[in-house]
Amino acid sequence: AICFYSKVSEDIHLTTEESISSSIIFNELITNAIKHLRSVNPARPVKATLKQFENKFVFEVASGPAFLPDGFDAKSTNVKGNGLELVNALIPCKDAKLVFRQQEDEVIVEYHFPLKP
Repeated sequence: AICFYSKVSEDIHLTTEESISSSIIFNELITNAIKHLRSVNPARPVKATLKQFENKFVFEVASGPAFLPDGFDAKSTNVKGNGLELVNALIPCKDAKLVFRQQEDEVIVEYHFPLKP
């Protein structure tokens, strides 16, 4: 199961290029979260949340039980699969970034992208 949450108080304005790349990135992050679950438990859905901060938006995907490999580095070519390579290639601007973290038995991936005026 997947649960979507929005904590955004205003419209998000993206160019066509940004909206296409962002939608593919969102899809890949959710797909990877589902693919790398250790076990499927309906009581623990994959959570996708769009959050707004002062100068950026963050799309967060949390899933568990799942674990990052030892020594995981999102920028290393040794641990990337095709999905993560695609995500990194599609990040639309230098101010956007991916952040991976392990929180107990949950992997949380955040895609940070700047808020445009």
